[in-house]
Amino acid sequence: MMRDHTRPSEVITAKWKTSLAAGEEIYGTIALDDKFDLVFPMLESQGQIPDGTSLLWGLSDHLKRCSILTLPFRFGSVCYTPTERLYSKRSAIRYLLLGPNYIADPASDFVREIVFTPQPDKDLHKGEPLDSVPGRDPLFKVDVPSLGGTIAAQALGRSLLVGIHFWQLHKLQAALEEANKLCVFLSFLAHQCVVPSDLRVFANDETEPYQLHSRSFTPAPAREYTWAGYTALLADDHPAFAEVLQKWYASNDTHLRSRYYYRYSLTEPLVFTPIRFLAVFQALEGIMDRSGYQLLSTTQFTAAKDAIRQTLPATPELDLFLRKLNNSRSLDYILKQELPRICALADVKPSFSIDEFVKRICRRRNLASHGGPHFDDTTTDDTFIPDTMLLTVFYVVLESHQIGLNPRNTLKKFLSSLGNPELPLKLPL
Repeated sequence: MMRDHTRPSEVITAKWKTSLAAGEEIYGTIALDDKFDLVFPMLESQGQIPDGTSLLWGLSDHLKRCSILTLPFRFGSVCYTPTERLYSKRSAIRYLLLGPNYIADPASDFVREIVFTPQPDKDLHKGEPLDSVPGRDPLFKVDVPSLGGTIAAQALGRSLLVGIHFWQLHKLQAALEEANKLCVFLSFLAHQCVVPSDLRVFANDETEPYQLHSRSFTPAPAREYTWAGYTALLADDHPAFAEVLQKWYASNDTHLRSRYYYRYSLTEPLVFTPIRFLAVFQALEGIMDRSGYQLLSTTQFTAAKDAIRQTLPATPELDLFLRKLNNSRSLDYILKQELPRICALADVKPSFSIDEFVKRICRRRNLASHGGPHFDDTTTDDTFIPDTMLLTVFYVVLESHQIGLNPRNTLKKFLSSLGNPELPLKLPL
């Protein structure tokens, strides 16, 4: 069952300090709802808590699950009425750590491990309970050198609990970014946007986790129909899952930006917009190998730039010009050459003109990129949705091939997840 993302509002009343050594005791409240508002209603002056305060410490007698709040956040007052301008301070909390002890320096490298549940988690595995037993062997445990840590997952009924154990201590923001990055990988497998939820962090050598509230991620939308049966690779399919995961991480230096674009395009898989079209276009564009389409060799290109520097006077504008030099054939030429090769990876035969398709999508891409009054012009004909789907098909096939999945099987599962839409493609049986 999908988890209900509506969190009941819980209010904590606590004593707050701007630092551990500070002598002040300021009583305020924090609402543990989606807004995470921190309110100090009884201040004598606006300057009692200076603007720019980055850390506040709180001790609450009203929390049985933990006694001390560690609160790293950016403080900024928001004044709602003349009275509040005189007597209150408010801030939307970015991160809230609830745990057994103070974190002496929440801006430091203190995170040893981050644990979370991927959402929507029911779509990441089979409909029946997973094969591992809570407290026993994990579904998988993989050392990932390019990450600098170990990723493991455990079954909790029909849900997944994923943990990233870092080989060196991380900052809180860096740990969150790695949790989000792993969810980008799971998004590709599950054919929909996956985000981390129910976050916990282990600090230094402590054995009890800190509950982490973060405003960085919004809950994934609940769906009436789910795609569990069409997931490209199941988490309990070890060692295949581990091998694909390692290959995915190994290519993130060049492909991660494209992969974020692709996850964004999956936010609402049945809704087609110019923004989605542009996202999936940029995703495909970013993972295609252009090394075979260089106009000059790397040595020749470097020599050409050096010659320009020697001929023209050095100015900031010259450096900007050199950075914009492109040593590659045009994108439309590359697409015309690469799309038939991508189709061949999955034994798919296009029943449409590649040249006309490329001309059309490149025009749409340029219109969507410029925005303004041209933005909606990208959806003016009946080819818009099929073109968006075809771009998605090409991305799925190429990404599958690059990370070691069977492109044909992955494509069939992806199309099945959408009800097998009619596309101008001859698909394998």
